[in-house]
Amino acid sequence: MNKLFSKKIANTKRQLELDLARGLAIFFMILVHVQGNYSLITLQKSSFGFIIDILGGILTAPVFMLVLGVGIIFSKKSEPKLLLKKGLIIFCLGYLLNLLREVIPNYLFWKITRDYEYFTYGVESFILVDIFQFAGLALIFFGIMKYFNIKKNIIIILMFLLPFIHIFLKSFKFENYFISAITGLFSGSSNISYFPFLIWIFYPLAGYIWGYYLIRSNNKKIFYIYNMIISFVIQITILVLSQIIGFEIGNNSNEFSYFHHNIFANILYASFVIFWISLLYFLSKILPKIVNNTITRWSKHVSEIYFIHWLIIGWILLIVGENTLKLEGFFTLSIIILIASDLLAYIYLIIKKIIVDKLDVIQNNKP
Repeated sequence: MNKLFSKKIANTKRQLELDLARGLAIFFMILVHVQGNYSLITLQKSSFGFIIDILGGILTAPVFMLVLGVGIIFSKKSEPKLLLKKGLIIFCLGYLLNLLREVIPNYLFWKITRDYEYFTYGVESFILVDIFQFAGLALIFFGIMKYFNIKKNIIIILMFLLPFIHIFLKSFKFENYFISAITGLFSGSSNISYFPFLIWIFYPLAGYIWGYYLIRSNNKKIFYIYNMIISFVIQITILVLSQIIGFEIGNNSNEFSYFHHNIFANILYASFVIFWISLLYFLSKILPKIVNNTITRWSKHVSEIYFIHWLIIGWILLIVGENTLKLEGFFTLSIIILIASDLLAYIYLIIKKIIVDKLDVIQNNKP
């Protein structure tokens, strides 16, 4: 085991398997979001719909958040101040996205149709707790941990402790919509809280601990073989125990079972993600270069594609209507949204770079 890990950092380059995992998560995310918003209910409840739900569940948000934690280990820009600043920006972007994808289009449709439900839904949607809000809080949390130099053993304790705290807090519900939006940032106190901090922080913390060993691995091939074996055993153990003892893996009492799951699901999903990343390490050796490059581009543009694809879905939904597409329509729209989001993200980043470069020139030419 001493030969497997170095006391010093052994891997400093960008890890292709992490990019593949995050890039494919973009693809699966678009599939599941198109299905949830546009596909016929019968299609969603079919075997095909179940597969899309699995891909768009375990291999999307848990992947994004686990890789976020790994990224902090590998990043050269993980100082507390930078993490706090980035976290605050992403947190605010979450509410900007709610405004652009939900509030404005629903307001316009209310003005056109005079159907007050559009207005009500639009106003309420502004305070939805989505993954941007959680990611922002997670980065702020890491910034605080970095500032106080929290040790690895304490991080492991927090990784398991915080989801357990959620068990006691999730029963606190508030009738006031705006209060529940604030509490929903931290616990699953309402159905407007999709990514409560206390449950989902498990994945970035797990990624941080896992990344600590990945970056010190002397032999990635052996490292990933061990990961596949251990993570597979953990998954089987959790699934078997859930049947024998009878504990729930998630919270199956409502439709938010995925978003408000428990510590057992945390462990199951995280182990599956690690198995998946390990598998992608070996697949990356045989995939065509163009495939690796394309998926890696999606990974590098993850925040931009996420933001843009929701804007497209939010606006088109009011035109196409909910749950109206058959299988062929689902595939067609999914591909269109993927290509459009990828292209627009690329154009946005080019324009952003031009503007930043010009501002730098102006700043440097000042007397």
